[in-house]
Amino acid sequence: MDIRSSSTNVAVILEDRFRGATLSCLESLAIASPLGFQGPRSLEYACAPRLQSARLYGYHLDWTRCSLTELTSLVACEFVDSTMDVDGFANVLKSCARIEHLDLQGVTLSWLGMTEAKYGSLKANTITCVRLDKLVMKGFSPWEIFLLLGMVDSPNLRYLSLETFPTIHTLPFSTCWCIGVDPIGLFPHLEKLELGEMTEPTLAILHHISPPRHLHLDCSETTIAAALTKFIQRNPTTNFAAGILELTAHGVREGDLDLLLDGGEYFPNLVEVTERSRFELEKPHTSRYVSEGG
Repeated sequence: MDIRSSSTNVAVILEDRFRGATLSCLESLAIASPLGFQGPRSLEYACAPRLQSARLYGYHLDWTRCSLTELTSLVACEFVDSTMDVDGFANVLKSCARIEHLDLQGVTLSWLGMTEAKYGSLKANTITCVRLDKLVMKGFSPWEIFLLLGMVDSPNLRYLSLETFPTIHTLPFSTCWCIGVDPIGLFPHLEKLELGEMTEPTLAILHHISPPRHLHLDCSETTIAAALTKFIQRNPTTNFAAGILELTAHGVREGDLDLLLDGGEYFPNLVEVTERSRFELEKPHTSRYVSEGG
């Protein structure tokens, strides 16, 4: 079912019709908030036991009232006023045993009442998502990235996309204990890592991620290339870049990519570089082929 109408009236009628209903035949749902509507809308489904794919844009779904055992793909964007707590989020993930694609953008979680001991308990009961192949996390604060990745075990993940917005959330804890909570040995089968807006300190997560074959930098309106250069310079012993064979960069600022490549010193096994400047995003790629030894 695809409900992406620009009409507020259509959205309201559908919401009223589905409220509290059992949608026993629903397998796929795509729904977007009408253009110009301010704030998240809510879908109060009682049950959708056969739901396999959900794409929600500007909508909040009450996950506690839905059966998610068949869900394989979830894209949830822009319900920034939703207040699901971390315990609820953990329970949602636990119920998604078949999840293969998880894309969370602009999702606000409540960390109120969270303590080091409580997080330790969540982390001790790691959520295992064996089938998860693609994970996108955008709009989270840097410390949320660390904590959430530390809660989830995705041994077969092949694609990871991260982007942080440090001004959105504030740290709710009295101490910065979370900085010492580092996930270790993440994603041994990772093939592609995509990085958007991230500060240099947040890039410390790279110490704990297995080197991917392909690194993609989304530099449009960001300084990720410069931040990554500083990170590698200040952490010369990191092995993150050693396994990277292919690098793509979109919207890169002039000079940033050259500093990052620096004659092949930082990426000793790099074979191909593909770039588009911020003024050439609609033009064909410019590729550089890197010989052995830089």
